[in-house]
Amino acid sequence: MLAFWSHEVSHDAPLVLQPPEEFVLNLSMIALTPAAMGIGTKSKKPKAIEPTVVQVKTIDLMGDEVTATLCTLDQQCKQAAVSVTFGWDEKIEFSLMAGGGAGPVSLTGYLQPSPEEMDAQEDDEGFMMDGDEEEEESDEDEDEEDEEEDEEEDEEED
Repeated sequence: MLAFWSHEVSHDAPLVLQPPEEFVLNLSMIALTPAAMGIGTKSKKPKAIEPTVVQVKTIDLMGDEVTATLCTLDQQCKQAAVSVTFGWDEKIEFSLMAGGGAGPVSLTGYLQPSPEEMDAQEDDEGFMMDGDEEEEESDEDEDEEDEEEDEEEDEEED
């Protein structure tokens, strides 16, 4: 099960979240919003777009807080494709770097069951390819037939 996910981040409103339990957040696109580009405003002059630095703060494997730059958006690069996955046990804070452009930016991606949860579901459901069950039965039948043939051969030799 996949679920679409999207939020806006601005200087005034960083986004702090934690994916739902047993789900991971896959961040796939970061883009300047129409407002950040001056689209839909009354001004007839095109808006100058200052570089906008998008950051994330989270916890690494050692339990230390880490801040990383995800992308820098500007006049030439208004959106960036990213591929970052955050686990359900992680608190995440997305923000725009101070002095790094006005924003806002739109973050998009999707939520999906965590790999551990997916593995558990597969184990419970016992995924089999079409015909796998029949093949197992066929193999067992062949083994029984081979044993019967061996027994008959042994009896004939006696």
